[in-house]
Amino acid sequence: MLASISTAVEADDAQGVRGRRMLSDAVPRIAVQARADASTVLWMAASADHPAQSAGVVNAAHGAWNSEQLYLPGPRDTVRARRLYEEAKWVFASGRTSDALDLGVRAFAFDPRDSNIAGFLAVVYLTTRPPQPETARQLALHALAFSGSRRSVRADDWDTFAIASALTGREADATQAFLVEVAVTPDLDRSCDTVQRAYATFGERLRVPVQAMLARIHAQRRDYESPACAALNYQTYQTARRWQ
Repeated sequence: MLASISTAVEADDAQGVRGRRMLSDAVPRIAVQARADASTVLWMAASADHPAQSAGVVNAAHGAWNSEQLYLPGPRDTVRARRLYEEAKWVFASGRTSDALDLGVRAFAFDPRDSNIAGFLAVVYLTTRPPQPETARQLALHALAFSGSRRSVRADDWDTFAIASALTGREADATQAFLVEVAVTPDLDRSCDTVQRAYATFGERLRVPVQAMLARIHAQRRDYESPACAALNYQTYQTARRWQ
């Protein structure tokens, strides 16, 4: 009995080591290609002022990316990955960020092609103390790459990519990623609520990209579609006055 427990612990530790190795080796490589693949989507979102143009952004995001074909070494165990992922979500919701990170890294090692696991892990890296936005940015791109055509509806991953880009000084990417989110989100109120909480946490570094997002919502006459967007607009106005 003790021997089997010891073996299981060693296996978990090994997956943790493998997961961290992938985060330092494979994920940055995939993120570089994924960012190149995202260029068309980001460029189209930058000029999609009219609601009808949002369909073009969605179609561009729906297309195939070269990064989704990149090789990831090692066997996959989707069942164990999913079990660890579900446990990590529960632990994260209870406020145990460090434990959630450990479980998420092991889940990622078991199945690095699972975009839900990668996207979740990106969010966790944004909430560590201190935050690790470059790792979060790379994981968000990784999640977008391996989500395939579903990236055209994965507003949360575009949101994470935008926030992490802003925190790493990539203001143009952050702005355009938020504009992609406006185009692809199935729930504008939820998107604005997520951005509002990030803005309250990270402040000034998100101000310009968030203002661009709000300007797009206004240009498309969707200002009052969502209470959260109205609250976000008020919040940015008030904080901008303080920071001037």
